[in-house]
Amino acid sequence: MRGYLERKTREREEIEAETPGEHGLNMRQAAILRDASKSGEPFGTKAMETEYGVAYQTARLDVMILEELGL
Repeated sequence: MRGYLERKTREREEIEAETPGEHGLNMRQAAILRDASKSGEPFGTKAMETEYGVAYQTARLDVMILEELGL
């Protein structure tokens, strides 16, 4: 359990360092933006559902928000 918490803390710190104050995004949206920019490959809501453990509606909303921001 401790290892999991340490890993999640590191991930959060990395995301915050890479996207400081990035358009008021939540942690998941910032992670999506980070991961998408690293991979350079397009991905859709199905991949987001699997990768981030969210429902279709949440993945769709995240895509809409990122798109509205031009990201």
